[in-house]
Amino acid sequence: TGANVPPPSNPSQIEPFGGTFTLDWSHTEWVSGMVLQSGFTTAFPPNTRVPVTSSGKLYDVDFTASRLGTSITRQTYVVVTSRSYHPGIVNAVLCDGSVHTFANSTDQSVWRALGTRDGSEVFEFPQ
Repeated sequence: TGANVPPPSNPSQIEPFGGTFTLDWSHTEWVSGMVLQSGFTTAFPPNTRVPVTSSGKLYDVDFTASRLGTSITRQTYVVVTSRSYHPGIVNAVLCDGSVHTFANSTDQSVWRALGTRDGSEVFEFPQ
């Protein structure tokens, strides 16, 4: 995949981006500070399940098309779903340091707008 490829609209569309399943990779190495260990992307709304079956076992995974930083010509596509143990919601820290609660039912276009500054979107949080 290359530049300007639209993000997948649902988890079943991530497989064509490539990648391999590794049980010990993702949030387990948060100390290196890369997004896939310490943050999340807004590709899918909060708590979206991204199912992968490996050796007959079903996993809910984050997705990385390739190891980050290994190529200056091949883009890496990453889906790190914001997950929580709180039923129906996630708490997220935004770049301004504020913490907000988001429902699993947050509209995907609104959720994606919160993850970028490209569209100059303005979002008013309920008081």
